[in-house]
Amino acid sequence: AKSALSAEAFRESLGLPTGKAVQLQRLPSVGVEMERVKAFEELKRNLRSWCTASGSPRYPSVAFERWWYSARDYKTFDAGADPLLPAPELAEDATLLSDLEHVGFARKEAQQIARRLSSASASAARRVAKAKGSALAEVVEANRSEDGQEVELVCASAGAKVKLHAVAFKKLRRLYELHSARGASPFEQAALVLALRYQALGGGGFQLALPPSAWQSLEEHFA
Repeated sequence: AKSALSAEAFRESLGLPTGKAVQLQRLPSVGVEMERVKAFEELKRNLRSWCTASGSPRYPSVAFERWWYSARDYKTFDAGADPLLPAPELAEDATLLSDLEHVGFARKEAQQIARRLSSASASAARRVAKAKGSALAEVVEANRSEDGQEVELVCASAGAKVKLHAVAFKKLRRLYELHSARGASPFEQAALVLALRYQALGGGGFQLALPPSAWQSLEEHFA
């Protein structure tokens, strides 16, 4: 059997700091994470709007996702940078410029859109950094579906709601029990923040997870 990749080895494979350079931080509140997700979704909408403002559909395939990967600076991740909203040093991201020009934008138009997206993202990151959220005041409920296949996490005060497959929820709980630091957020709260982050990252061409119906099919036909 293959051994599981340790968190230390995983971070090293991504070029992220390891060992003493890694500082465990308490998770942000669900409310703050919701503000982050809303800002992220607004950036997606803005890019698509700017690309189609002239009336012609010229949005490059997965342009936002490609920009996000390119604009992220992993060296600053453990130095307080926002984990989701890039604040690029280069306003004109080369990947986005290339994608925009590929679908017909003139160089000057592409540069303008790239600068607008970079500025909007940096501004959103600063806004989220100032957001106030009281993790202690947040209550996250875990409601299991009638058939027991799904768990819905709900935080009414933050207006947050996500569904997880019951098997995944159980596995997350076990991993949390093994690796959470003393004084960390309650499991349900941590799981909801994690699910919101994954939900925000979902995009065209992304294969982040299988829905419950797909898991059921696998169990029925291949178990």
